[in-house]
Amino acid sequence: MQADRFMLPVAIVVAAAIIWAGLSVSNGGVQDVVRATGFEVVDDQGAPRIVLMMLPHGPGISLIDKDENPRGEFRLLPDGSPTVSLYDKNGKGRGEFHLSPDGSPVVSLYDKDMMSRAEFKLSPDGFPAVSLYNKNGNPRGTFGLSPDGPGIWLTDASGEDRGVFGLWPDGPRMWLHDKDGQGRGVFWLSPDGSPIIALQDKDGKPRGMFGLSPDGPVICLMDENGTRRGEFRVWPNGPVDIILYDKDEKSRGAFGVSPEGSAGICLTDENGEPIWTTP
Repeated sequence: MQADRFMLPVAIVVAAAIIWAGLSVSNGGVQDVVRATGFEVVDDQGAPRIVLMMLPHGPGISLIDKDENPRGEFRLLPDGSPTVSLYDKNGKGRGEFHLSPDGSPVVSLYDKDMMSRAEFKLSPDGFPAVSLYNKNGNPRGTFGLSPDGPGIWLTDASGEDRGVFGLWPDGPRMWLHDKDGQGRGVFWLSPDGSPIIALQDKDGKPRGMFGLSPDGPVICLMDENGTRRGEFRVWPNGPVDIILYDKDEKSRGAFGVSPEGSAGICLTDENGEPIWTTP
């Protein structure tokens, strides 16, 4: 957030004049209404300590310390959002609580250079998220609750997603992204608890998969279209198969070893009919 969002300028705070107009006086000289564009409460030295002012963007209240530095403000932003700001002894904004135009609450923490370093907010749908920023104000990590479940998002210095770990309705998942933000790998547990690792190319197409199904481990290889072309599988009780597929993902050849150790090869046509087998 830019620094100019923060403070009622000190010069205006110190120099603010009280302009009285439109007094309505009832019987006995009691003032029923006081109209002004500014109001100051001063200490015993005459220094302003509380200032209520109408600025071009809206009303604001400022609390001033003994050194005439603003330490706290409550004001309305140009978009009508109410905002509470806290300042250090040097008058630099270090914390802010405001409602965004859609009504979502946001708490922001700033470093000594007034750069946003941490933020806690609720989405319009009420889903919470905590975000962490680097010294340049770029997001590097977010922990939040989405409609699908809780997740952690990690981003690089340029703001691209590089890793996501989430708990989705069908189970936990972890995504890895390259420097362009393209997904290159996924690790997840299926609903039956089977672990699966999938590898993707630079276009996001699946090219390899390794999993442990209830029947045993399996490795799948895919072509550039994401079509399965090869499979290596270990079945319960020991059989091992290598299966080759054509571009239509039809099995055309298989090499297997039985639990007893005997090996066999089977080649099939496009209709799945054997054309050569051994033994």
